[in-house]
Amino acid sequence: MKVLVIGSGAREHAIVWKLALSPAVDTIYCAPGNGGTALLAQNLDMSIDSEPDCDQLAGWAFNNQVDLAIVGPEGPLAHGIVDAMMMFGVPVAGPTRAAAKLEWSKAWAKEFMVRHGIPSPAFQVVQGMSAIRERLNSSDVSYPLVVKVDGLAGGKGAEVLRSRDEAEEAFTRLVASRALTSESDDVKVVIEEYLEGIEVSALAFADGRKVAMMPPVCDYKRLLDGDRGPLTGGMGAYTPTKHVTPELWAQIESDIMLKAVQGMLSDGIPYRGVLYAGLMLTADGPKVLEFNCRLGDPEAQVLLPRLKTPLEEICKAVAAGGLSLVGPIEWDDAAAVGVVLASDGYPTSHLAPQPIKGLADLQEGVLVFHGAGELFGATALQPVEATPKPTILQSLFGKSSAKMTDNLKSDFLSPRLTATGGRLLTVVAQGRSVAEARETVYRNIPRIQTGSAQYRKDIGEREDS
Repeated sequence: MKVLVIGSGAREHAIVWKLALSPAVDTIYCAPGNGGTALLAQNLDMSIDSEPDCDQLAGWAFNNQVDLAIVGPEGPLAHGIVDAMMMFGVPVAGPTRAAAKLEWSKAWAKEFMVRHGIPSPAFQVVQGMSAIRERLNSSDVSYPLVVKVDGLAGGKGAEVLRSRDEAEEAFTRLVASRALTSESDDVKVVIEEYLEGIEVSALAFADGRKVAMMPPVCDYKRLLDGDRGPLTGGMGAYTPTKHVTPELWAQIESDIMLKAVQGMLSDGIPYRGVLYAGLMLTADGPKVLEFNCRLGDPEAQVLLPRLKTPLEEICKAVAAGGLSLVGPIEWDDAAAVGVVLASDGYPTSHLAPQPIKGLADLQEGVLVFHGAGELFGATALQPVEATPKPTILQSLFGKSSAKMTDNLKSDFLSPRLTATGGRLLTVVAQGRSVAEARETVYRNIPRIQTGSAQYRKDIGEREDS
């Protein structure tokens, strides 16, 4: 089987890694990929940053007889890459552009939830910077509250405002991260009720009518320990959690995940792919903070090591619109903890590229999924090149050998990984409990040398209390 993975982050590295473990998968392409995926897949020198880019990649997949495409990030979904793949007849796991509006328009998603009775915080949609400022300065607005940019912002488009005085500082950060366009009349935000509780990520495979739940997972969006600092794309995650009982998970499946998929179907927009609900477990029950339309990052990095059913079989069933084709999806009982190493200055700025060293010194079984990094000596395939022959070579993210391809220059005998900014690596360990996995991951992180890097020291700590 030939599989194309679309994206370039640690989530896509985790997807590629999972596929590489399957004897049914002969060839893996990754577009555009990164230094980690280059060890296991054939990176394609093709962009996914615009609709024409995505159309070109879909054409490439058709011409190269790709058997399955798996979309990682939200950007290509918003550009309609699934629609393009479907037009070319390439089986693809992911929602269409219309269905992915659940993520790329926060305002539309809120209205969808109201329409279909899905519990979520109270909200108001406001357009134009002057109108937004006026609303936030209004005497009838209660703080704290949450401001969310309507479009995609790479996990940096939300701000928690605890007082009226914090609004301008928050706008400055949103403009600096390019989540907002300064003084634009077109900008739209959702002003949302602030909720207290435990945050949990609920993810499920969806085939347009049914869902198959993944285990509950908790991620950490704040940069600093104790949930302080700015919001990020995610600084770590763990699974499972004691805060979710089987009964609560069944309620979330029926009242949120299934209701969303069936609501999309009734609106004439069948949803196929991975559906992700960011939840707050409140005293009034679980409420949806946001919907995402793909595997989370870093949630994927801790969930996929627990998955026992072949990922490509699940994705084929999703693409075909029939989860029953794959049968019950199985997960192992191990806990997993993942910690993100980010560049010093993330999320507002990036340092110059830094070498990554020490990965060969990690304990057996510890995984490292690469986010922002390049592999010196690896050559990305051009769209017209033929498929190289698979080979076996020592992996750079663990001590065990892994299947990979030989699209490498001769100087790969001395490979060098370079961190290029943002979220650099996700270090993942498994154990019989979250505490055991947590102890292992934090014991191994100091062995990795990335120059100036920052990471949270409290991932999974709440499970100890």
